[in-house]
Parts: sequence; C-alpha cells; structure tokens
Amino acid sequence: MISFTLNGEKQSYQGNPDKSLLEYLRLDKHLTSVKDGCSGQAACGACTVEINGKAMLSCVTKMSKLQDAEVLTPEG
Repeated sequence: MISFTLNGEKQSYQGNPDKSLLEYLRLDKHLTSVKDGCSGQAACGACTVEINGKAMLSCVTKMSKLQDAEVLTPEG
C-alpha cells in the first residue's frame, strides 16, 4: 500500500504501482486541473503538480514513487 498526502488529505493507494500520478488524479480522484497535453511525453508541463515542494510532471511520475510524499495540485 502506498500512503501519501494529496492536497492536505491522507491517501492510501493499493492499485498498479506503475500507474502515472496523472491518471490517478484525473481518473480516480476526478481532479481536472492537471491536463494531459503531451500524452505522457513530459514535453508540455500541463500536468505539473508540486511533490514535496518541487514542481514535477505527473504524467511521468509513477504511483510507486509517492510513498510518504506530499502532493499538491492547483485544486489544493
């Protein structure tokens, strides 16, 4: 199980660890401020979120990398 904080709320994720954070945010959590502008090629920045105080591209960030992380989206 992967435990992390999303916009100040504790989350537990037990799905595919290779799923992108972008997919999780849009499909599982229905957060639409993060966009898929380049189909996971890390080229456009439309999916940028803050992870542990750093700007990161959610389209190339795997869920497995989020253990104990603090994730902040524009909604947060």
